[in-house]
Amino acid sequence: MLELLVMRHAQSDWESAPGEVVPDIERPLSKRGKCDALAQGELLNQLGLIPDVIVSSPAKRARSTAKRVARGSGYRGEVVILPALYMQGWERILVGLANTGLAEERVMIVGHNPDFSELVSFLTGQATEMGTAHIACLQVPTASWLELREQPTCRMLRHLAPARPVNK
Repeated sequence: MLELLVMRHAQSDWESAPGEVVPDIERPLSKRGKCDALAQGELLNQLGLIPDVIVSSPAKRARSTAKRVARGSGYRGEVVILPALYMQGWERILVGLANTGLAEERVMIVGHNPDFSELVSFLTGQATEMGTAHIACLQVPTASWLELREQPTCRMLRHLAPARPVNK
C-alpha cells in the first residue's frame, strides 16, 4: 500500500508589495502561512508521517510551504517540482504523479485549490474541502504510482488542519 499526503499550500500574502501586482505564481506566504507550514511539518514528525519524497507546485507559496514542512518534519531530501501541480486540474495531477517514476511509498504533494479539494474528493468518494495548510493523508490501494491512472478508491486516514490558538 502507498500513502499520499495531499497538502494545500499555507496562507499566501496578497499584500506583500502594496500597490504592486504580484503574478499569481510569485505570491509569497503570509506570516501565518509560514508558521502553519512549519507547525504542520512538526505534526507530521510527531505522528511518524515523514514523507519519503515531497513534490511541489512551482508556485512560490507552494514551494515555501513544502520547504517549511520539510524542515519541521525532519525530511532530508530535495523538494521535487512538478508543473502538473500548478492549477491544471485534478486529472493532470493524477497523470503527473503516475508519470514521475516515483518509487517511494509515502509521497507528499503540495499545491492548490480547487484542484486539491477535487482530487481528494475524487480519490476518496467523500466531499472534502482542503483549507490552507490542510493535509489529507490517504491510503492508496495500489503497489505503484503508475496505477493512479486507474483511479483507485483511497481511504482517508487523517485530515490534519493547522492548530490555531483560540482567541479569548
